[in-house]
Amino acid sequence: MFSRTRSLLPSLTSHKTQNPSLFSSSQQNTNNNKDNLILQRFHHKDWLTSKEATTLTNSLTNPSLSLTIFHLYSSRKDYNPTQPFCISLITKFTQSHNFTYIDTLLKTLPKPYSFTQDFFFNLIKIYAHKAQRIDKAIQLLNEMPNYGTWPSIKTFNFVLNVLVNSKLYDVVFDLYASALKLGVEIDACCLNIMIKGLCKKGEMESAFKVFDEFPKMGLKRNERTFATIMNGLCEKGMVDEGFGLLERMKEEGIVVDVVVYNVLIHGLVKNGRVDEGVTVLEDVMMRNGCYPNESSYQHVLYGLIDLKRFEEAKGVVEKMVLKGFVVSYDSFKGLVLGFCREGLIEEVDWGVRSMVRMGFVPRMGMWRPIVRCIVVSRDSIRFSPTTRVLALQDRLKCNVDAGFHHLSNRASYMCCLRNAEEEFLSSLSSWTCSMLEVYEGEATSLWECYDALEMRNLLQEFVKRQGRRPPTILGLREHIFTGRIRCVNYTNMVSCILFQLQCLFSGMEPALSQLVKGFWLILSVMMIEKYDVGGFFLRY
Repeated sequence: MFSRTRSLLPSLTSHKTQNPSLFSSSQQNTNNNKDNLILQRFHHKDWLTSKEATTLTNSLTNPSLSLTIFHLYSSRKDYNPTQPFCISLITKFTQSHNFTYIDTLLKTLPKPYSFTQDFFFNLIKIYAHKAQRIDKAIQLLNEMPNYGTWPSIKTFNFVLNVLVNSKLYDVVFDLYASALKLGVEIDACCLNIMIKGLCKKGEMESAFKVFDEFPKMGLKRNERTFATIMNGLCEKGMVDEGFGLLERMKEEGIVVDVVVYNVLIHGLVKNGRVDEGVTVLEDVMMRNGCYPNESSYQHVLYGLIDLKRFEEAKGVVEKMVLKGFVVSYDSFKGLVLGFCREGLIEEVDWGVRSMVRMGFVPRMGMWRPIVRCIVVSRDSIRFSPTTRVLALQDRLKCNVDAGFHHLSNRASYMCCLRNAEEEFLSSLSSWTCSMLEVYEGEATSLWECYDALEMRNLLQEFVKRQGRRPPTILGLREHIFTGRIRCVNYTNMVSCILFQLQCLFSGMEPALSQLVKGFWLILSVMMIEKYDVGGFFLRY
């Protein structure tokens, strides 16, 4: 049955791989023909309007040909780079990462210029984010008056904020000083950005000086102003001073919103005052008519996990779930790993189930501690009562190997069990009518060995020595699993494991031992494939 199934796989695989290649090649030929027609139109001597040039550029499927189109169109007598055409060409330059030719395009623009403020704002965003050329963004901002367009406060604040986030503080102050030359009128958002930069630089005195400049310039402080300077105080460990600004906000008639409280909660948690953060979350915010959001609970949750107060963190997670908030992956990871370190299997099970309900999938870095928590303890394994397998305190050494017979299309595998004193306990060998990879054969051998120990109930014979003689070993005949449906293919093994997980998380729990074997198999395959390990010490 296995050989017949395996023989069908190559034909199905080749059938599946041929169609996409044919489809992709035909699609590529169609795109190439379309691009060639576009290039021919730019080569043609007939009059080409700017609107038609824009349409052709937008229809280009290969962005790398945008430079060719630019050279062809700029050499024509009817060259007319309007704003729609420039936007289309710059978009293609961006897709092909040809940012250097944007300057060349701008130099070919005829006077008088007729470009809007949004054109330069979007171009500055491309320089700052996609091209990672902040110097070009600043240069274009300063050259905007040369194109007949003065920068707006929106564009000015955008560049200012980019410089602050990039920690180019000296350039920030120079640009702020050139606001008058650029015709920009300073607003509250601009001063908030300056306070943010000074707080990040650690100059709190200068930040408060800018903070006091608001009434002198006829501007009003807002929630973002207080939240920014509170965050700077909390970063310096001055949380109490941050709370002192709450009274000042009330005096100025500014409503304390959830963002301000989140800043203070984060400051308390960061400075190890988690209990006070919980009080602000559950008491202070509610008394002031402010309802916590997802970030409010998340800050407290991170603090509890860092202090290893996992039971309280679990309660916060349950509250978030009841309120419809999404718990972050890192929070679940910290909780599950914490429960694993403390050996709380039921809590680990709760954490994994909660992750799956949230749409998260534990990664391999989490599965290893989970399996270790379930399978390994200091003295013995912790099995679920449903497994009905006796605990074994001795270590068993399992050596595995696999042999491959290409002419007969067979793969054989075998394993040998020894105890901690290197005494022989039992062995197993079998074969399959399928060609396996090396790690597949060795992993299959591990799987069969575990299955043999559990099904033949041999584990009880290794528990302890009884009487004068050690317990006898029941003979394991070869091909003991003949007639049983086995997973000899690694893909099928993983499919069975995923099915076990699906049953577990959907409420239809199979025996936990099957799940443990699945986790063990995944780890075994990974170790064999990566480290070429042929033997493992297993603790039951």
